[in-house]
Amino acid sequence: MGDDKAGPTGEMEKVLDAMLSELSSEEIEQAARTSYVYFLAVTKEGYVDAPSVLEHLRRSKALAMARRCLVADKGKPDVALTRLRSTLVWRKEMDIDGMRTCFQEDDESHATMRSSLSHSMSTGLYSVRGYDREGRTVQSMTPARKVSDATPEEILAATVYHGERAIACTERRSKDAHEKYYVAFDYSGFKYEHAISLAAAKMVVFALRDHYCERVQAIYLLDAPMVFQMFWNIIKPFIDPDTKKKIKFITGEEEKKKEFGDLFDKEEAVSCILDDGHLVGSHDVYKYLHEVPFDFTSDEVILK
Repeated sequence: MGDDKAGPTGEMEKVLDAMLSELSSEEIEQAARTSYVYFLAVTKEGYVDAPSVLEHLRRSKALAMARRCLVADKGKPDVALTRLRSTLVWRKEMDIDGMRTCFQEDDESHATMRSSLSHSMSTGLYSVRGYDREGRTVQSMTPARKVSDATPEEILAATVYHGERAIACTERRSKDAHEKYYVAFDYSGFKYEHAISLAAAKMVVFALRDHYCERVQAIYLLDAPMVFQMFWNIIKPFIDPDTKKKIKFITGEEEKKKEFGDLFDKEEAVSCILDDGHLVGSHDVYKYLHEVPFDFTSDEVILK
């Protein structure tokens, strides 16, 4: 599917430099932190030792965020800058950095967040599993495993947590070549009562639209039954045209082979993507949250 991060032209470089010149040092820092690689560099002792390397990384990651906003806003720098700043405010309100660390044993300052996320993820509804052949990972969701009493805010937080984790995994696995991930909804066993509320759906759709531009490679709705059509008709009007272009309905083994056969090796494919995919069954939710590093998927072998 090509590189996520096409190199900017000389003209775009000038526009991006001008956008960064409008930002405060704190805004540049927070823009850089949208990259988990940079987040580790400033929070993990010994990750980056040379100040010059850290400064280069800060600028390159802030520029990457500016580029994503500029592409999403059709090359309009004023609009892109407004989006960028709005996203930085939103990320602070959501406490994205806290999400990244809340399952660490020594992070008692985010105990409430940890408890809420643990509850909304307890059924294995969400996961980050597998990689395509270029190192992009998959954020999977199985609506039939819905947590019945999860609030719209908890659903949004859990979705954002996994989006951030998918971005972190993609960055690490692709050695920073890619910054996008796939979203796959596994609708096996879905009934209409498994649909989330309209309020929750709108919160998730608007967050992805406004604050995760140029982050999603494609959204797959897998084996969606006819009953799903009612829910789809409700949420479809809230999805922007650019996102709609990325949404694909895929049903049955043959369609999956055609769509995913050249993208995924079966050793790195969840079974809902390829019927012979090796990543089968539920993952260990507790281990995934508490023991597996944030930038690793639940199935990866972590070399000590």
